[in-house]
Amino acid sequence: MLAEKLYKSLQNLKSRSADSLKDELRSALSGDPGALSLIYAKRIINLEEYNILQNLNSYKKQIRPVDYSDGRPVYQSIYDLLLVYDHRDLRKDYLFRGHSNASWGYTPSEARIKSFLEIESNKSKRNSFLHHLSKSISNLTKDYWELLSIAQHYSFKTMLLDFSYSLQVAAFFATKSQNIESDLGCVIIIGKTDFQSLGIGELKVVDSPINNKRLERQEGCFLARFSPELLGQKGLFEAPCFLNKSNPQIYKKNLLLSEEYLFPEEKNDQIRKIASQYL
Repeated sequence: MLAEKLYKSLQNLKSRSADSLKDELRSALSGDPGALSLIYAKRIINLEEYNILQNLNSYKKQIRPVDYSDGRPVYQSIYDLLLVYDHRDLRKDYLFRGHSNASWGYTPSEARIKSFLEIESNKSKRNSFLHHLSKSISNLTKDYWELLSIAQHYSFKTMLLDFSYSLQVAAFFATKSQNIESDLGCVIIIGKTDFQSLGIGELKVVDSPINNKRLERQEGCFLARFSPELLGQKGLFEAPCFLNKSNPQIYKKNLLLSEEYLFPEEKNDQIRKIASQYL
């Protein structure tokens, strides 16, 4: 599969590129032939890498959606989708979230609770956990949303949605399920900007205040008051789709990421031990 081969080559090249070269590489990946020639002339890339990027850009020009779903482009495979959008994955300018079912909504876990008693029970357990945590960890943040992000990470239901700064991680979650419920999966892409200046200041990106290996590897963050309609009006929201007909485990097995890497064991995680008392 050519798209898969090209994508792997691209990830290998990106992993070898210094942070200072990310902008040059981004320009080359956006299809600018002048930028590609320039980084080769500067010896930022060698001839083999130049040929890889040239082949990549030639292939990307041929990629077309095979269909549209509710106005969203549908690509032949997850790899085609990744190649089209990968130039956005070089800096933390975008947030990503993967859905194995493109028809899923964007409702936070707490908002999906139907029973009033269950809502109150969830809040009580979550508050007890955070109170216990505040007594156990010195200098714990007092920011409301940051506290919720800790609770969300440790499996309490909140009004936050999980996102990642990594397109690869989002694609992993979009394809990790072995039980395909839909013909289409999707990757949600949000342009990170000064939301307040655009009149959607209620939207908030929350970075967790705790050091956690799983969050670090997943490049995780959280979004509060998510509104795809408002973001769409500002041109900051996309949700391109891909066909689910091929086995999604192919992506899981061949990508540079793995389940073992993204979900490391947390045997000595004291916060998880505290959380387990209230879940």
